[in-house]
Amino acid sequence: MTADLAEAKDLSCIEAQLTEREDIDVLINNAGSGALGPISKGTADGLENLIEINILALTRLTHAALPGFRSSAIN
Repeated sequence: MTADLAEAKDLSCIEAQLTEREDIDVLINNAGSGALGPISKGTADGLENLIEINILALTRLTHAALPGFRSSAIN
């Protein structure tokens, strides 16, 4: 699955796909971003984007995959 996890519609699409499946036993989230330099040189919007990708998307996708994790653990 490929998506821009900073975009709400893309994140929702991936969440829905993960929630619908019960055969997921591993989630590899290869999304992530960083910033070089002092925080004072960045913008508030840039920081928000980092948080959306590195924290919010990771947390939401992990939560969406939980039913599959639980199903795999039982079997």
